[in-house]
Amino acid sequence: MSLLKREEWQHFVRDVDWTFSYVDDEAVYPEWHSGTGKVPREAWLKWEEDYKVTYPEYMATQRERESAVYAVKAALQRSSSFDTLDEGWKSSTKMHFGGVALVEYAAMLGELKMARFGLNGAWRNMATFGQLDELRHSQITTFFGHEFIGKDPQYDWTQKTFHTNCWVPISLRNLFDGMMIAPNVVDLAIELPFTFETGFTNLQFVALSADALQYGDVNFANMISSIQTDEARHSQQGGPTLEILVEHDPVTC
Repeated sequence: MSLLKREEWQHFVRDVDWTFSYVDDEAVYPEWHSGTGKVPREAWLKWEEDYKVTYPEYMATQRERESAVYAVKAALQRSSSFDTLDEGWKSSTKMHFGGVALVEYAAMLGELKMARFGLNGAWRNMATFGQLDELRHSQITTFFGHEFIGKDPQYDWTQKTFHTNCWVPISLRNLFDGMMIAPNVVDLAIELPFTFETGFTNLQFVALSADALQYGDVNFANMISSIQTDEARHSQQGGPTLEILVEHDPVTC
């Protein structure tokens, strides 16, 4: 039996949706979670992401990325490259690992919220991939940071930063909880994928990768580049959401 070509079926399976017959729509997508506001419910049918991906394609790509990252890591473990890195650069990586590892996990919770309460099937589908991305980012960042504890105990901030009562982690916890955990999914899509990931994370990670190569930290550059490519894909959830808000509720925007 021949398989259908991707373009022959993806357009209707990526946004599978249905009308519930046993419960009101408001019960399934309550306003305080879904946040449609003044936008008509049917307007969300126009939500469409630019970069489309199927589950088999997603898994094949992620397997290649994981294999590449861990292959480089394994090779560099047999070298003394870490010992020759500039101490200032090492301090920068400590700050990155400590400030990002558990935030990636919080972002996964935000993606899961959009995967449940997003007002369009394609949006929920994209958020499902997004939460897999963020879980991977949390795991890979925590694992890579943990490796260096034996060489420099300060790398334990990878795990413990957000479990301390220092004022900086407390303020960051409050910021990210307000951005990723507390808001409805429309506000979340603007705050996280559109503003934070598009406007900050993607730019920062590209620059960090370049800086890492400049300092000879191939391991960090490879890790951060692998994460950034995921961010570039799922951060697009913000654009279509903003377009619908601008069309139907420009004053609030």
